[in-house]
Amino acid sequence: ITMSVGGTWGKLLHVDLSESKIWVEEPSDDIYLKLAGGRGLASYLLLRDMPAGADPLGPENVLIFSPGPLQGSNLPGSGRHGVAGKSPLTGGIKEANAGGQAGQVLARAGYAAIVVEGAPENGDLYKLIVTKDGATFAKADDLKGLGNYDTVEKLVKKHGHKVAYMSIGQAGEMKMAAASI
Repeated sequence: ITMSVGGTWGKLLHVDLSESKIWVEEPSDDIYLKLAGGRGLASYLLLRDMPAGADPLGPENVLIFSPGPLQGSNLPGSGRHGVAGKSPLTGGIKEANAGGQAGQVLARAGYAAIVVEGAPENGDLYKLIVTKDGATFAKADDLKGLGNYDTVEKLVKKHGHKVAYMSIGQAGEMKMAAASI
């Protein structure tokens, strides 16, 4: 594993909701040297893992969470991460950039990206819990219909304040084209 300024390069966490499985990929260092950063890595993974013509709201779309190359460091302004996938608004590959603690926590856990694919057949809602020791996902139907603030409030009661949260809210649950994370 190669060390970057901000943390560890090396692990890609894959989550397949159709097959209910999680695995870790450790690409070679040359991938990171060629693609320096979350946006480049996310674009590479989308092109590699998503079939051409995938429905943006279907199970073939891939959603990638990728911290920037300086995430996990103490450098000012380094707290950025991206979320990428095929856009339901344009049909093209799109990456949204955000701040907050989620990217920092992800990088400090040793992940260069989380690659989410597939969809549960029954339409259940799931939560993904990522730590430096691994990842698990579990049904989260108790969060259905809650807004983002209520979702995070409920999760904080269960998991505490020393955790970073990302949620989709009601718009994401309804697969609205303009939903956000």
